[in-house]
Amino acid sequence: MTLELIHFSLLATYLNGTCSDEEKAQVEEWLREDPRNRRMLQDMARLWDLASEPVRNGDLPETARDWSILRHRMEESDEVETRIPGLARKRFSLHSFPAVMMRYAAIFVMALLLGGMFVKGNQDPASLVEEPALREVSMARGQRGNITLSDGTHVVLNADSRITFPTNFGSTSREVTLIGEAFFDVARDENRPFRIRVNGALVEVLGTSFAIRSYPGDPTVRTVVKEGLVEVRPDEVTDGQAVRLARGMLAHVDLGTRSVTTGKVEDLALYLSWTDGYLKSRNTPLGEVAAQLERKYDVQIEFIDDSLRQLDLTAELKSRSIDHILEVLSTSLGVDAAMVQDTVRIGRRLRD
Repeated sequence: MTLELIHFSLLATYLNGTCSDEEKAQVEEWLREDPRNRRMLQDMARLWDLASEPVRNGDLPETARDWSILRHRMEESDEVETRIPGLARKRFSLHSFPAVMMRYAAIFVMALLLGGMFVKGNQDPASLVEEPALREVSMARGQRGNITLSDGTHVVLNADSRITFPTNFGSTSREVTLIGEAFFDVARDENRPFRIRVNGALVEVLGTSFAIRSYPGDPTVRTVVKEGLVEVRPDEVTDGQAVRLARGMLAHVDLGTRSVTTGKVEDLALYLSWTDGYLKSRNTPLGEVAAQLERKYDVQIEFIDDSLRQLDLTAELKSRSIDHILEVLSTSLGVDAAMVQDTVRIGRRLRD
C-alpha cells in the first residue's frame, strides 16, 4: 500500500497519543494490512525518539538541537541505534527505507519538532506551571525497552505495554499510569512516594524493585516484589486496608471482587524472566504461555483444539526465533505447532 505524505500527520498524532478513536482505528487497520507498515511505524517512532535526544552543549533551542542530531546522524551513519537502552541491540539500516520514504520520514520528524515549538510558543505561561507535561512511551508487540524517569527510577517496559508519566515529578509525589507489564526499580525518596495506577489498582512504594502486569482483558492486577516493600490496594480502598508485600511475595488484585490475595514466590524468574529477554514457565497453561508469545514475537496464535490451552508447560523459552520456540512446544507437549502464513496454529499431533 502506498503511503501518501498526508499519512504522516495522522501517524504523528497516533504516536503522540492525541488521535481520536476513529483515527486510531484507521491507523490500526493500516498496520494490519501489511507487516511492512508496522515496521515502518516502528522505524518512525525510533527516528522520533532519536530526534528528541538533547544535545549536551550549545545554545540552540532544544527542538532545533534535536533536528540537528537527527540530520547529522542520518548523514554520517548507515545505521541508527534507538536511544532507549533496552532496544540498543536492535539496529536498523537507513538503507532499508526507500529514498523517498526517508525524505518523508525526515519531513515527518521536522513537522513534529516545529509543531512542538508552535504549541510551546502559544501556551499561557501559567498553564505550563499548573499542568505538568505528560509523556507516553509504548512498546509494540515484539519490542521491549528501558526508560529512566526524571527522578532516576528505571523502568523496563514489556511488549504491547504503555506507560504515561510527567516529564518532571512534583515536589510531594511521583505518579505514573501503566497499561500492560513493566518492571520498576524505583529511586528512593522518602518525601515523595512513587505510585503506579494500573487498571483499578494502586501500587505505592518509596524505593524498591518489583513488576506489575495487567493487560487489557486480564482478570487481575499482578504485582511481584524483587526487593523492598510494596503497598497494593484497589483505588477506592482506604490506606488502612492496603496489603504490604515484602521481597519474594506477590499479590493479585481481583478486578471483579476488588479483593487482594497474596502468596510467596519461590522462583522469581517465573515472573521476571521477560526482563532478560526470555520466558520461563512451570506447569503454566499453554493458553497463558501463548498470550506471552504473541506479545514477545508479534504473532497470532490459533488453537485448532481449544482444550490444548489447558496443557501445562514447564520450559525456558530463550530462542529469538519463533520457529525454535514452536519446536520446543511440539517436543515438550506432543502437539503440532507450525507457522501458517502469519499465524501460528497449534493442534493435536496426528499419530502415524
